[in-house]
Amino acid sequence: MKVLFIYPNAGSQTGFNYGVAHMAGVLKAAGHQAACWQLCEDIAPLPDRDAFIAGIRAAAADVVGFSVVTPQWPYARQLAAWARQATAAPLICGGIHAGVAGEEVLASGLFDAIMVGECDEAILDYVQRLGSGRSTEDMPNLGTRRPDGSVRINPVRPLPELR
Repeated sequence: MKVLFIYPNAGSQTGFNYGVAHMAGVLKAAGHQAACWQLCEDIAPLPDRDAFIAGIRAAAADVVGFSVVTPQWPYARQLAAWARQATAAPLICGGIHAGVAGEEVLASGLFDAIMVGECDEAILDYVQRLGSGRSTEDMPNLGTRRPDGSVRINPVRPLPELR
């Protein structure tokens, strides 16, 4: 499967999102495709609606994942709304904001799911389940809205043992 990670970083310092890069590496090591799109005007001009939609369509991703910090939440909402116009792929939101305000993220109606906690293993699990048609409902680290509108945020998996 092909995953596009989007890291909104508008009006902020130029930096590198190691979490996104690591998750992309985990996916690639498992034979999936992954790309990262960091949106920071110090790197390249921020895309307008048409350019963003064109970028999403060109990526032709099976999953579009956003990594969002709270100051970027308004921009991420705008980008997710544009992404909804460009693709039917699931949109997932991770990062600090999803961890501290997961219900708000899901209530926006813009994202199909959130991922909380350390998601190096979770993103691979999610992609593998989607690719094989298996349910993600009970997947650790995942949060979703149920058909009745209630939110379900599953427990996080144990941290990997570092040696």
